[in-house]
Amino acid sequence: MIGIEIKKGDQSRKIDCESNNFIFIGAGDGQAGPWRDDENFERMYLDEKHIINQRYIRNVEELIRKYSVYLSGIWASSICVIVDEAWEPSEKANKNSSSKIDIKKAPTLFKLTFGYEFVIYMKQYWIDNWSSAQLNAALMSQLLRINPEESGIYKYTEDYQSRLVATFGIGYLEPHTIIPDLLQEDIKIRGFKEASGQISIADIETEE
Repeated sequence: MIGIEIKKGDQSRKIDCESNNFIFIGAGDGQAGPWRDDENFERMYLDEKHIINQRYIRNVEELIRKYSVYLSGIWASSICVIVDEAWEPSEKANKNSSSKIDIKKAPTLFKLTFGYEFVIYMKQYWIDNWSSAQLNAALMSQLLRINPEESGIYKYTEDYQSRLVATFGIGYLEPHTIIPDLLQEDIKIRGFKEASGQISIADIETEE
C-alpha cells in the first residue's frame, strides 16, 4: 500500500492507495486544461467492457522517438489508449464497429477530466491475435494520422489508404501475417505514388 500526503499550509491529509496505479488531476487555468501527474497511471475501467490501458504508451513513446522524422510534433503524453475487452467478430458487425484500430480526438468531457488530446481505440480480440510487430505497426498507423499543426486527425481508412498499407501491404493486420517489427528494424515508411492531379495524405480532410 502507498501513502500519499497532501499538504495545504500547515494542514495535511493522507490518502492510502491499494496499488501503484493512480493519477492526480487538478483544475487547470482556463484554456490550458487540467494538469495531471500520470507517472503511476496504467489501467482504469471506464465500464464493464472498456479499459484505459496506458501500458501501450511505452510502445508509442518508442515509435515516436525512433521515427521522429515522420512523427514530429506528436507527444505520447497527449495520447490515451482505450481497449474494448468484450468485442468479438460478428456477422452483424458494421465497418466502423469491426475496425481493428482507430484514433479520434478525445471527447470534450474526457479531455477536461483526464487531459488527453487523442484517444487510440483498440480491441483485445485483435491484440490477442497480433504479433508484437503487428501491434507496433497498428499503433504507428494511427500516430501517422495525427496532424500536430492543427491538433486534428486525418480522415482515411486503415484498410486501403494508410501509409502502413503502402509499406507492408493490404492485410498486414490480419492474424498470422508476418511483417518486420518497426521497433526492431529500421523501416522506411512508404507513401502512395501520386497520379496527375491526385491529392496526397497531407491534403486529406482533417478532423477537428
